[in-house]
Amino acid sequence: MFNVDRLENLVKNGLNKNLLTKFLSIEEQKYLQSIKYLKIYFSNTYPEEERKRAYLASEDIDEPIDFKIAILEFFYPEGFVQISHRDVLGALVSLGIKREVVGDIIISSRNFILVIEEMADFIINNLSMIKNSKVQFQKATIDDLLTVEINNYFEDQIIVSSLRLDNIVSEVSNISRAKACEMINNQLVKVNGIIKTNPSGRIAYDDIISIRGIGRIIIKGELKKTKKDKTVLRILKTK
Repeated sequence: MFNVDRLENLVKNGLNKNLLTKFLSIEEQKYLQSIKYLKIYFSNTYPEEERKRAYLASEDIDEPIDFKIAILEFFYPEGFVQISHRDVLGALVSLGIKREVVGDIIISSRNFILVIEEMADFIINNLSMIKNSKVQFQKATIDDLLTVEINNYFEDQIIVSSLRLDNIVSEVSNISRAKACEMINNQLVKVNGIIKTNPSGRIAYDDIISIRGIGRIIIKGELKKTKKDKTVLRILKTK
């Protein structure tokens, strides 16, 4: 579960003065959207943005809001290594950077990360290796970002006996149900950005599941039933 107390404190402070949050998960965004006595504005850096910053205000804001998001493009010798979403996130975390200061990570024909402005120079100056490959970061613009087709996922299929979380983690990670339960109990699995510790919890279509060391998947729907009445699911997995 996400930290409700932290969000409640943000809301309380937002009643006294306008404030800008760090990046929020989908579930955290939904929580803030449920607050009716405060004006909540979310960043919209590009149309597919998932992790967003929120601006909290006690009254309507008429002028454009600066969400203070920096876009960084990174380069590496792609002919020798392929860097994934989880590789980038792991490298950032290894520098002591908290997840809340990092927005979307975009792997495409060009590669970008979104971060809070005050972290941009630190990342440029300190993150030089990802997956044993030299990388170089530089500041980019929204025009740079919009030149690429943003698709961080590839399509795949899994066969499950039910939509239980442990079933899906087991199949996606190619591990036993017992090992999947252990990962869930050890808080290594998130659903829509929130840590889940109940292996038997049911997953809904369009849920985003993040598995430490594996990446993210989106459950898109049922394709068919097998002869043994198992479900073939269409999923999207991070590249």
